[in-house]
Amino acid sequence: MNEELIISRMNELESLILQLRKEVKQSVQPNTDSLPSQEYFTLKEAVALKYGKNFPYSTVSTNYALMPCGNTNFEIIAGCRRWKRNLILEWLNVVDKDVVAYLEKYHVPLTGRIGEKYLKKYGKEASS
Repeated sequence: MNEELIISRMNELESLILQLRKEVKQSVQPNTDSLPSQEYFTLKEAVALKYGKNFPYSTVSTNYALMPCGNTNFEIIAGCRRWKRNLILEWLNVVDKDVVAYLEKYHVPLTGRIGEKYLKKYGKEASS
């Protein structure tokens, strides 16, 4: 009788171990966040994240309205402009209709051809 009880308990424990393994395997999921875990991003890295690797870098690098924080709030690290992760996360969610408000948040004036384009398309009331 003792042997049967021991075998029964061992089978029960084995079943519990298998169930626990299955639950642990399901709970540990790979990191699906597409944003790399680095702390700082260069403009080139940020452009690839937001617009894709085939998007022309020169389009963003010559248009401050398309840059993170309107080309402000960067830090120079190893001679290169870099933005902190939290600023990049915010910038990734900015769409064209939000550019005016986004740039105002960082006190970047919309002037020249670039500014006129956004103010004309999305209205001066968005900037006030």
